[in-house]
Amino acid sequence: MSEQTIRCPKCGHEIPLTEAFTHQIEERLREQFEADSKRKEKEYAVALKAKEQELEAALKAEKSRLAD
Repeated sequence: MSEQTIRCPKCGHEIPLTEAFTHQIEERLREQFEADSKRKEKEYAVALKAKEQELEAALKAEKSRLAD
């Protein structure tokens, strides 16, 4: 039994169906991973900024306490 193929609408090249499905799944997973990665990166940036502000406030308070 020969493998079923589809024809590329742009170039006419025959592509095995298994390859076409694999490519679609890989693209969806890549897009999902990139979206998740960007979301996590933004979350980490917000958390880091909050921690920096917390540390700056603590440092300022400690300097003020030592100056008194």
